[in-house]
Amino acid sequence: MSGLARTCVFEPVFAELNRRAATLFIHPSGLGLCSPLLSEHGLTWPIGAAFEDTMFVAHAIRRRIPLRYANIKIVAGLAKEDVDLILDRTAARLLGIGG
Repeated sequence: MSGLARTCVFEPVFAELNRRAATLFIHPSGLGLCSPLLSEHGLTWPIGAAFEDTMFVAHAIRRRIPLRYANIKIVAGLAKEDVDLILDRTAARLLGIGG
């Protein structure tokens, strides 16, 4: 999940994926972001899976992984529309234009 994007331990992995121009497929872990609001109400997979993918994308953008490793194609299929929202808000915040 998001640990992959936020932990510098994975920098060598990203570097190698980048060197190979590889595709990185993100798949939810099924932990529902470790949130009882999801897990205790049977929402770990129906909602939590998309949240996990979205969280990875948010952390990856925040760490500028797509910019630093531009040859990696990242596929986070369950994030869907959330990615557009994250991109807009993150870009605005990083550029200091609202958000």
